[in-house]
Amino acid sequence: MCKTWLESLLLVTAVFAASASRAGDGAFVSLFPQDGVPEGWTARYWNDLTKEVKDSPWIVKNGVAHSPRKRGTWLVSDKEYADFILDFEIKLGETGNSGVALRAPLRGDPAFDGMELQFADYRYNTKAKDSELTGGIYRAIAPTKQVYRPTEWNSCRVELAGQHLKVTLNGTVIQNVDLGKFDQAVKRHDGTDAPPIKDRPRRGHIGFQHLSRDAEPVLIRQARIKELPGGKPASTPAELWEAARKGDVKGISELLARGVDVNAKTHYGASALWFAAYKGRLEAAKLLIERKADLNARDTAWGLTALDCAAGGDFAEIVKVLLAAGAQGGDAILQNAASQGSAKVVRAVLESGKVKGESLDAALALAPAKPPEIRELLKKAGAKALSRNELYPPDMDVTPFTGAYETPGGLVLRISLKDGTLRANSGLTGLLILRGGADSFFKPIGNEAVSLRFERKDEKVAKVILKHGSIESIFERQASQKPLQLKTGTVADIAVPVTRPKNWPSFRGINACGVADGQHPPSTWDIKTGQNILWKTPIPGLAHSSPIVWNARVLLTTAVRLQGKSDLKPGLYGAGTPADDISPHRFEVLCFDTCSGKIIWQRTAHEGIPKIKRHIKATHANATPATDGEHIVVSFASEGLYCYDFAGQLLWKRDLGIQDAGAFNDPELQWGAASSPIIFKNMVIVQYDRHKDSYIAAFDVDTGSPLWKTPRDEHPSWGTPTVIAGPSHSELVTNATNFIRGYDPLSGRELWRLGGNSEITVPTPFAADGLIFVTNGYRPIQPIYAIRQGPSGDISLKKDTDASENIAWSKQRGGPYMPTPVVYGTHLYVCTNNGVVTCYEARTGKQVYRQRLGSTGGHSASVVAADGRVYFTSEEGDVYVVKAGQSFELLAVNKMGESCLATPAISDGMMFIRSQHHLFGIGYK
Repeated sequence: MCKTWLESLLLVTAVFAASASRAGDGAFVSLFPQDGVPEGWTARYWNDLTKEVKDSPWIVKNGVAHSPRKRGTWLVSDKEYADFILDFEIKLGETGNSGVALRAPLRGDPAFDGMELQFADYRYNTKAKDSELTGGIYRAIAPTKQVYRPTEWNSCRVELAGQHLKVTLNGTVIQNVDLGKFDQAVKRHDGTDAPPIKDRPRRGHIGFQHLSRDAEPVLIRQARIKELPGGKPASTPAELWEAARKGDVKGISELLARGVDVNAKTHYGASALWFAAYKGRLEAAKLLIERKADLNARDTAWGLTALDCAAGGDFAEIVKVLLAAGAQGGDAILQNAASQGSAKVVRAVLESGKVKGESLDAALALAPAKPPEIRELLKKAGAKALSRNELYPPDMDVTPFTGAYETPGGLVLRISLKDGTLRANSGLTGLLILRGGADSFFKPIGNEAVSLRFERKDEKVAKVILKHGSIESIFERQASQKPLQLKTGTVADIAVPVTRPKNWPSFRGINACGVADGQHPPSTWDIKTGQNILWKTPIPGLAHSSPIVWNARVLLTTAVRLQGKSDLKPGLYGAGTPADDISPHRFEVLCFDTCSGKIIWQRTAHEGIPKIKRHIKATHANATPATDGEHIVVSFASEGLYCYDFAGQLLWKRDLGIQDAGAFNDPELQWGAASSPIIFKNMVIVQYDRHKDSYIAAFDVDTGSPLWKTPRDEHPSWGTPTVIAGPSHSELVTNATNFIRGYDPLSGRELWRLGGNSEITVPTPFAADGLIFVTNGYRPIQPIYAIRQGPSGDISLKKDTDASENIAWSKQRGGPYMPTPVVYGTHLYVCTNNGVVTCYEARTGKQVYRQRLGSTGGHSASVVAADGRVYFTSEEGDVYVVKAGQSFELLAVNKMGESCLATPAISDGMMFIRSQHHLFGIGYK
């Protein structure tokens, strides 16, 4: 019986393969050990790995893998790999085209969403760039040499460890690169930008491609792989930072021996020494200092050095070793320690003998009378009373500089006059004594990192520009504000029939826009008298999830502590302390009747000890449910994702993994998750940002089966993703620290990214009038972005610009920390944590007005609007109702009598407000 030419070739190949052997094979695993359809592998389409090829799988015959299909498939491993050594031999025809997928996700095109090591004969494409020929990382990194042998067997070894890639072809090294240095976007086939190589996944699938023209085969033999120990990336700075946080001296020593840079910095400028000082790890700090760590590196979030961190934590022994090694800043921390009553740190600085006399004097002026120990230490060291004449020009009146100043985000700077000295106090710098005054410019005594420049308007001091290291903050003088006056009679508060009831199906309603026109909720109500209070239903447990509404049903979640009491601490403060609340809980879903407030059904999704702690201001049930009218999807983050029907029957559940959301600089400070699920078409989409292995994923709403999953190089975030419909396609928009991103919601493929954000991100993206609004309010910037729909690639703004082809307008200051703003009519309404409302023209960003509400506590609930009114809910439980428009008009202040951190829902003539202990149904009686 005659053999085909391909069968003959495979037989000869098998004889060669059987006779060949390599030293050290014991550590390798053969990828195709048996003939037939390879187990553990799936054939997928060449430009979309989400699609399986059912009709024509790859075949292994006589030890050689090939695809009988004409062209256009990948053979992809079911298993994921991180770091490995991959050996194989490959043979192509004259117009052969293939590739090897490295760390590819099961979505999109491996060439752009993972990495593809290209194999292509130059005759396949005579116009190809070097990076598109054999040995190139497709369209990104060209090989150093071209040693490919056309129509012959080529032997290849790929070594991939962390961000280091080495490729040896036919005995010659053609790639030996640090992938982290390749930060340029790469063009996809459709002209849009793919992520730069440095941002591609660090773990994924491997695969072999058949894309040859005509009937020329792609043949693979001798394929084997060896995973590197633990499958972990090569030693990274992140491991060094973690070792420093934990005080792991042995680990630090080993990591430095492996070549990790002792001064490697996080994206916000913190180093290993910074972390050791912050956590009080004395021996770790000593070792890092010995290994030449930069003593004076300053982070970009708070402007702190390792010495600042050690002093702030009252770690006097670390203060001593840092000063002894030559760290700068002893004068500044002496004053701060004296003002805060830290005798240990004061003593440590004084013992260093590296303090200027004027800093001693300033520390004495700042030290409180009690305890007397600090003042005695300072006097013994030579401190004396400050002389005003040594600080300011004799004829200068410093009184006009005094007063309270505030950033758009609500940070307050107080300038006071005491004992003839001008003092500045803010959360950024602590208490300082200022000197200077020429041209309204001041510097604190003994603190070279800080300066203050005052600006005048109409001959009055109106603004302070405070610089702290690389951080610049602008404070405007707080205007004396008269008590807010209610503008009665401007909007008639009478019942208006709702002709077209609208549902409120997820966080902030339809498309997260926060607007419910035509639903006509009241603007006034009274808990004490019962005015417009239709019902009030107690809610067990503690939660900040917001209510959603579908037809005659309201849905909520809660977490009920089974033993003891769940404490909550609302208000304006900066502590990141986790609550002592790791005890058994019931995680529950509740369904209420909208007319009566009666609980229709109540289901326990999970019972157990929470896997992650919560912030003292947060709860174990922060995420808002979502519904499409058939399915009710709820997320309890680390406790799982659940789907119910409207009868309360559980349809499916999924374990999403541990979501250790917390402080970006300290994983031990766990705060709990808050991002809510959304439903789009047949998909449930979740944004799952955490300290490691962040991702965004979609699941089938009927079954919970995974549809796609996209890794994200992101830190913990708390905003909810939003799908925004556009003229040509929909965009799934996410808010996070490294980038604001847009994805294709159908595949999870990244479409665009925008850099420049706060280190902590909470507000949810939303769209209005063709613009996508994304805001944030933490350090180092508090941006507001108005993004035009439909961009592609990296749309980050160039330095010192606030608009571009893709950005209609932006601001670096003024974004809110917690509440998501609202666009209503032609205006954007932003409410900061401390209750300052700023109204902008939504199309241009021009400020219309700024007004402080009367609240003394914080604001966490997002802003909502309906029928000419904008609603602002304070944590104290006061709902401020403001008339929409060009000027600020307060229509009502409604007191709920309990703290409120959840966002209200509006539907069919009613407003549904969740307080700490109750759900209120508010409507006209």
